[in-house]
Amino acid sequence: MDIRAATVPGYAGSPKGGSGVGAANTLQTICLLSALLLTTLPPRPLLAMNQGVLLLLPDSSETVGWHAPDSARVFVGNNLFLLIDGGAPVYLEYGFRQVVAQRYVNEKNERVSLEIYEMIDAGAAYGMFCRQGLRI
Repeated sequence: MDIRAATVPGYAGSPKGGSGVGAANTLQTICLLSALLLTTLPPRPLLAMNQGVLLLLPDSSETVGWHAPDSARVFVGNNLFLLIDGGAPVYLEYGFRQVVAQRYVNEKNERVSLEIYEMIDAGAAYGMFCRQGLRI
């Protein structure tokens, strides 16, 4: 199962029907709400490109039973096309800064993909949240 923090309509890796989709939608909403909460914290300097966003990933003590089979990937600006080719223009239009993407696998070989997006401000994050058709 592929769970994305912000799914893109038509993205090949988006969840499609079948078992576990309800859990995927719940986790999607939790990830998006967490991202929205992070953007509403008191103002702070933007994260250092390619470094600070990695600090937002959970450490191994927070992902018991799951491990990262490879290194996290960071996409900045127009490099977003390398992660979500068809949906990147919308994110860029809404003020996309960078995203960190990390895959996790458990002992049953179930897979989860976590993407944490940094937008230019809370309004941009909320705009993308609404654009995805999600509700709080």
